[in-house]
This record gives sequence, C-alpha cells and structure tokens, in this order.
Amino acid sequence: MPFDPVCCASVFPGANGTPEEDSFVNAIMVHHSKLTPSPDEQQAVASLVTKVTECLEAIAVYPGKFEQNHIEETRPIGSFKKGTMLAGHCVADLVVILRALPTFEATSTLGQLLKDEFLSKETDANGDDDPEVHARPYGFDFAYLGATIRVAFSTHQSMIKKTNPEIHISAADQLLALAGIRHARWAEENASHPNVKALIRILKDFRRRFLGFNYLSPWHLDLLAFYAVMQNPSNQPLSLPTAFSVKGAVVHEEQVMDCTRRYTRWGLHTSTAKKVPVNSVGGADLRALITVTVQTIEKDTSEDLPGDVEQQYASVIIAELTVPLPLVEMDDGRVFEILRNLRVIQVLSAGLFLPGSAGFIDPCEPNNRRVHSSIPLLQKDEICCAAQTICRIIGQNRYSVLFDVQRGTSPMSPESLASLANKLPGLEVLPSETVYVEPTSTSIDDSTRQETDEDIISEVEALDNNEPAV
Repeated sequence: MPFDPVCCASVFPGANGTPEEDSFVNAIMVHHSKLTPSPDEQQAVASLVTKVTECLEAIAVYPGKFEQNHIEETRPIGSFKKGTMLAGHCVADLVVILRALPTFEATSTLGQLLKDEFLSKETDANGDDDPEVHARPYGFDFAYLGATIRVAFSTHQSMIKKTNPEIHISAADQLLALAGIRHARWAEENASHPNVKALIRILKDFRRRFLGFNYLSPWHLDLLAFYAVMQNPSNQPLSLPTAFSVKGAVVHEEQVMDCTRRYTRWGLHTSTAKKVPVNSVGGADLRALITVTVQTIEKDTSEDLPGDVEQQYASVIIAELTVPLPLVEMDDGRVFEILRNLRVIQVLSAGLFLPGSAGFIDPCEPNNRRVHSSIPLLQKDEICCAAQTICRIIGQNRYSVLFDVQRGTSPMSPESLASLANKLPGLEVLPSETVYVEPTSTSIDDSTRQETDEDIISEVEALDNNEPAV
C-alpha cells in the first residue's frame, strides 16, 4: 500500500503536517452543498422510480401480458439507490432480471407496455407531458417530467454465455447490470454512512471536471470513499473533511452550569483553545469529535440542532443532519476539532492505483481481483499525476480553483489546472508529468521475448512472495 498519513501517524509523527485553515473546510462543505440535489429533484426521481417499479410489477403478475420473457425481479442500482446523486442529474437506474436471455425485441415490447401501463395509472399526464421511451444498448430509458430511469436487462449468470449478440443484449451489458446489483448491495451494507456518500459526490464532481479522475469508474469512487472514511486505526468513521486526513487537533474542555435547566452543559470557547499533536489525543473518546462541529453549525445557521450537547441528559443519537456528519452519541463534553487535508487525494498521489500497488481487492468479485487491474497503464499514470498536482495546489492554499472552476466541455488537464492556480499569489505550482511511454518496437525476436516474459514472471512471483526480484 502507498504511504497513508492516517495509518502511519503513530509510527511517523512527522507525517502530521501543519493544520489546514478553516476556510479549506468551509470551501469543501459549501461545494458539497452545491453538489447535493435539491429536495424537489430527489422527490421527482424517487416518485418516478416508485411508479415505474409498480408498473413493471403489474406487468409481471398480469397473466399473458408479457410472455416473451417472464420478469423475475426488478432491482434499483446506481447513484439513486446508494444516495449519491448529483444536483442537476435526475437519473436513476433499474435492473430487470428475466428468466430468459433478453432480446432486443422483448425489451422494446416491454418499454411500450411500461409506457401504456404508466399512462393508465398517471392521471395527471397530458399529451404534452407523455413519457418517452428511448432504446439503448442495455435496454431503454424512460423519461418523464425531467427525470429519467435507465432500465437495464440481464438474466441468470449461467445463461449469459449463450448470448447471441445479433438478437440479445450484449453479454458485457448484462454482466454490468448484475455487477451493479452486487455493488448496490455492498454499498447498502458497508458504505451507507453519510460521510461516505458526501465524499463520493465530491469525487464524482472531480471525475467529470479533471483529466485523470475521469478514468475512475463509479465503483472505483465508491471504494475510494469507503477507504478514506472507514479505514483507519481507530475503526471509527471519519467526518467528511477528516476523510481527507488528520493533521492535528484543537482540544478544550470547560464546564458551564445552566441554572435555568438544572443540569450541566458544555461550552465551546475556541479563542482559548490550545493546539496539541493529534497522537496525544488518540485515546480519547472519538464520539466527542462531533461536538465542536455541531456547535459551529449552530452559530453559522442560527439553528438549534437536535441531539445538541445542550439538551437535557445529553445522551441522544443524531440520525441525520442537514450537513454530512457522522452518526454519534454525545455523552460527554470533550471537544475536539479535527484539522484536515484531502486524504483520498494523498493516497492516489502516492500511487494507490499504480502498477505494483496492492490497491483494493474488489469485494464483489472472486479470486481477490484488484479493482485497478483493468485500468490501462497510461491512465494509471495520469490518475497519479492529476492527484499529485491537486495536492500541490492544496499545499499552496489555492484550493479555491478546485471548487470554483466551472465544468467545461472536456475534463481539465493538470497543466491547465496548475496554470489557473498560478494566477493566484504564491509559489509556482508545477504539474506532474507522466512517465509511462508506449512501446514503439513491434519486432522482438523469440529469444528477447522469452527473456522479457521470464523477467516479468520473476518480478510477479517476487512481489507475491515479498522477496526481491532477481
């Protein structure tokens, strides 16, 4: 694994750099609020998913209505199911599992049946707002009132090998649909924490705006966010900005008696707080890490959040707040403010997805498959270069360019991003350059090829055995 400051802080205390400014944290939170879909967008998609699912179930149970391929089940997948939708992207995904191989004719017929069933139940629809069905390689898209449902088709995995590409949906699309079901189930069981979802949104935004990140699939982003938030020595979920790395801590404790309520509450006075190294508070109760965050939000929003430490007995669980915060039980008055930097960017820049790195084992695939094994070498290099350039920009406190730059027609290269950052005062930011070179020689004799293959096998075996290659 590459160097990770969070995992190595106890061994290398110097890994904890100088604390970041609060403005960086505020910039992250403000940017995430812009990426979060509005309640109207979420309601529109959720309503359409419910109606489409009900219509498909009605078609499945109605005798003789769709006999070409019997519908076995319908499963939601993708960002809507995982709770990681982006603002302005009102799209949800469904997978329809058939008992037979899905043909193009069957999916087209089902799309028309779905439209008819939908219109029979949707009393508010008129001629101008009729739903639209568009054929796609994976199935069809069902669009209505600004929201879209992508309906993909598959069947039992043992039957996919019999696919005829001329009449059936391709085996690759069917396998992707089945993988989407496994990914959604894994995310529901392991990555449902609100801070994981928030970090996924930020990474998705990076993916569509920055060259290098666009090579990462949504599944890569899910695993990256899960690692950044959940994988740490304490085995406790980190807050969203902390999912970007622990740098230091501010500790202050004060007891205040509220005579009107007849119980003790804890107050926060950051002006008198003292800074200490993070490893000196490592044994503290991590459930108190959220206290300062809750009080700061109250100050900024003038709201009294439920579960606040000022509530009587102060032993309640925050189920969900309007901002991404960990689920915690606040049972004491110790206050910790975690100062942070982008942890997930740091591990990418250290070579998490480069050749030779352990990376991540795909939890939804057999044989301990590494998730980055399918990424081409040049793309792995560009991912690392993009992350290193962003780390330099953050190190120079020019992170505003990461959140203020508008999405263009194509992802922004590290060179363009560094040029934009250099317009701000400070030291010059130099973008990283790729080191991978495409092989140019096409004629290699048999002896050279045999030596090359033997060298590669020797290196792979040495890596597997943790021994130096000879």
